[in-house]
Amino acid sequence: MVRRGELELRQLRLSCCEAIVDKVPYECHHCGETSFFAEEVDKEDHVIRLGGFSGDKKRETRPWGSFENLLDEEGYKVKKIVVNRDRRLSLQLHRNRMETWHILSGKGEMQIGNAVWDVETGDRVEIGKLEVHRITNESDVPLVILELQTGDCREDDIVRVEDDYGRTE
Repeated sequence: MVRRGELELRQLRLSCCEAIVDKVPYECHHCGETSFFAEEVDKEDHVIRLGGFSGDKKRETRPWGSFENLLDEEGYKVKKIVVNRDRRLSLQLHRNRMETWHILSGKGEMQIGNAVWDVETGDRVEIGKLEVHRITNESDVPLVILELQTGDCREDDIVRVEDDYGRTE
């Protein structure tokens, strides 16, 4: 078993969607459990260094796709959002938080206010408080977004202006 602190010196790739071949037991910094694994990789591979995540990692399904809370701390939250093909989020705004969206994979159409433009893998979008926004997946594959929220990051801070699924207030 790998003890706490030993893995900080190694280069690791953590994966939730790929098969991991060479598994190394990893002890959680928060609870001490070894129920998930990390993979040792060469320096040429994509490398990330991660501490413990405080997000619940529970996948929540919505009519447009799903999301997972990866990190949920006071003043900020990180989510992985998956928008299914031919679906879109509500036209919405937030009173108490700002968001930064990183497009991890796929293509879509972004709207903030009256501005509409295409986004694709590698793009970053800044959304301010009270800015009306939505994203539409118009491709044949899921649109995957890494969302960073800053401010008061409660799930009930959503004002839906338009919604394809009947959830406006």
